[in-house]
Amino acid sequence: MSNSAVETITLDDGSKLEVYVAQRLGDGGQAYVYRGMIEKGGTKEKVAVKISKGGASIPEITQESAMLDLVNSSKHIIKKKAFKVGGLAFLALELADDGDLYTATTPPNQLGADVKLKYMLQIAHGLKELHEKNIVHGDLKAANVFICKKFGIVRILKIGDLGSAYVAGTEYSSRNANGMCIDPAQFPDPRPATPPAPTMSTDMYSFAMTIKQLYGLRVGQDPETSFEALKVPSDYIALLQSCMAQTNRPTADQ
Repeated sequence: MSNSAVETITLDDGSKLEVYVAQRLGDGGQAYVYRGMIEKGGTKEKVAVKISKGGASIPEITQESAMLDLVNSSKHIIKKKAFKVGGLAFLALELADDGDLYTATTPPNQLGADVKLKYMLQIAHGLKELHEKNIVHGDLKAANVFICKKFGIVRILKIGDLGSAYVAGTEYSSRNANGMCIDPAQFPDPRPATPPAPTMSTDMYSFAMTIKQLYGLRVGQDPETSFEALKVPSDYIALLQSCMAQTNRPTADQ
């Protein structure tokens, strides 16, 4: 990218993508994320733009684009807006107005009980939407769940960061073999996949760990902290515990 504060890219359909280089939203390891704006036919739309760091990151951003094409009409999955490889590789995405869920719950207990319950159900719906398309997410965690706004008021959770995702039954690249659980260092899945690839079952384990984060568990804390201690509603504890069982984990639509 240039040293300019704004990088302007002409897309294939003639619309303009502006990347605000001074407004970095994050560093995902394989890509930098910036605020941006797509202008088409006099209409402007705010976006988040992932700019590939090059090399090994290009297959990941390409994979994420391909997976988003399969679910781009889903309510609880971040929507793809533009994609390009060759020269500057980037992926423009729907902007999450309120950032990611992990940040939104740090420090814990900022959200009311009714909001947490609503968010838990929305994450489940998002995972169900992926699994209905036969897509394994492979890296579900609170930091990869985003808070978007509808009409500027209603908050809707959407699952993003599909760079580790793949279609079940197809060959899985080991580029992101760590993506089986929330964080391999702090939250190892006690049920490793054989061969070493994430599955819909490991997604369910990650879903349960994501709910623990929603209710206050932080990276570095004991992942065995009980749902009861985190004050998860009792009506849902048995189901969440079954998501972490050694066998017979439920499916996302259960």
